[in-house]
Amino acid sequence: MLQKIIKGYGNLLLSILKVLVLILLCCVCGFILVYPLWKLAVTNPNLYSIISFIFFAVLLAYFTARKIYTYINKSNPDKSEKHKRVIKLVNGLLKVLLFISGLVGIIYFIMIGKLIFSLAILVFLVLLYGFFSFGTKKNENKD
Repeated sequence: MLQKIIKGYGNLLLSILKVLVLILLCCVCGFILVYPLWKLAVTNPNLYSIISFIFFAVLLAYFTARKIYTYINKSNPDKSEKHKRVIKLVNGLLKVLLFISGLVGIIYFIMIGKLIFSLAILVFLVLLYGFFSFGTKKNENKD
């Protein structure tokens, strides 16, 4: 009976030790990853910003390209279906690019104090987005 109690406490202490080692390992790995980035951000913030932007842009491009590849080649489409998917994808990407560039233009002109230009961009953005969303589709219901 005493052996069972000692074995139970031994297992408990071993579990606590494993958790403490895991916490220590996480702290050491975090320090190894974060300290150089922090040091770079403090000593050369411009370089840090450029490196961070490039890293996230490459990461975004990779995930986007992988998603596009999966979308186009999903369930082995024939040539006409693949063409339809590419057209739909390009139209969607144009809408996203139009929206983002319009927002950037609006924010830019607001920041420099040219509110009339930002309003003009907003009107142009709404019209152009409407054209891409609704004006380029073929009318299926011709009554």
